Order: sequence, then structure tokens, then C-alpha cells
Amino acid sequence: MNLRKNGFYFMIIAIISELILPFVLGYFVADFNQIVNVISKFGETEGFVNIVFKIWEITNGILFFMAIPAFFTRFSNTSKKLAKYLSISIGVFSLGDCILTGLFDNSMLNFKIINIGKLIHGSASFMAFVAIIIGILILGRLYSLEKNKKMVNITIINFILVGIFMVLFAVSKFEFFYIIAGRYRGLWQKLSLLFTFLPFFIVAVNGVVDKTLIRNN
Repeated sequence: MNLRKNGFYFMIIAIISELILPFVLGYFVADFNQIVNVISKFGETEGFVNIVFKIWEITNGILFFMAIPAFFTRFSNTSKKLAKYLSISIGVFSLGDCILTGLFDNSMLNFKIINIGKLIHGSASFMAFVAIIIGILILGRLYSLEKNKKMVNITIINFILVGIFMVLFAVSKFEFFYIIAGRYRGLWQKLSLLFTFLPFFIVAVNGVVDKTLIRNN
């Protein structure tokens, strides 16, 4: 399997899978509210949903990893250094937000002083999203070097929207902001994920389309 050529397919599958995950699993959790509840709630459940959640997230992480060679190849001629950093950002995200989330959910390793599973889960998720946000900025810079103003604007808009929704998601934990944002934590999380993934999804789709056009010609 040539991941440099076919890796974009794995990115498309991984992104779609990440976005539909809460809607599929939420159907099997009686009290799950898509607007209120965050995705990590599936890690607090027991039985079927918890097992599927773990396998689903680990699988998505592997799919993200498999997409890295295609992204590096796509941008290496523009800037090998930035393409390498972009690859690292995708790798850190896939490890922190998918694989470690699957291995260490919020129900694991409860101790009197600290919940180790929750600590690893939270720290890994934070580092993953910092990495992928940096990845969006790197994409913007790469498109700037290619003088692709349309994609530069798209990455900038997505970066701003992600920032807004992540701030709403973060501050909603505090009592002062709960009335304004706290009741919609699930919504802010899903919107931040959507606009985080969108620039990478566009790159992957364009990569598949370009490859198809070359093959047809």
C-alpha cells in the first residue's frame, strides 16, 4: 500500500468517522444530549458503548497516522521543513486525541488523590489540539508560499472559528460563564472539531481529485 498516494483517503475516512462518532454512539446512550454532553462522556459509560468508543478512537488515530505520508509528499516541494512540522502536528493529534483517548478514558484508574486516566486523557487532548491548531497555521503558511489566496483565507477563517468555539468550550466550565455557554458545551466541542478538521479535509479531497484527474488524463 502506497500511503504517499493513498493516504488522503484515510484522512477523509478518519475525519468523517470522528464527526459522526458522537451521533452514532449517542443513539445508544439514553441520556446523551448532543448539545450539552461532550464526547468524553462515552468513556464514562460501561459495557458496549465504552468498548466501541475505545476501538473507534484507536482506529481513527491509526487512520490519521496513515494519512501523514500523503500530506508530507503534497507539501514537501513547497517547504520540506514546514511539511515535516505539519506531519508532526497530525501525528501528535492522532496520538493524543484518538489513541490515548481510547486507551485512557475517564472511567479508568480511579485513585483517592487523582484520577490517572482522566489526567492522561485531559493532558493528551490538550496537547493534541494545540498541535492540530498549529497544523492549521502551518497549512496557511504553506498555501501562502504557493500563493493560493483562497486556501490561505479558508485556513485563517477556520483558525478564528476554532479559537472562538474552543474559548466558549473552555470558559463554560466556570460558574460565571455557565449561564451563557455552559449548557452548550457539546455544541461548542463539535463545532470546534468541524472547523479544525475542515482545512485538512479540503487538502485530502483536493489530493484525491487531483490524482483522479491525472489518472483520467
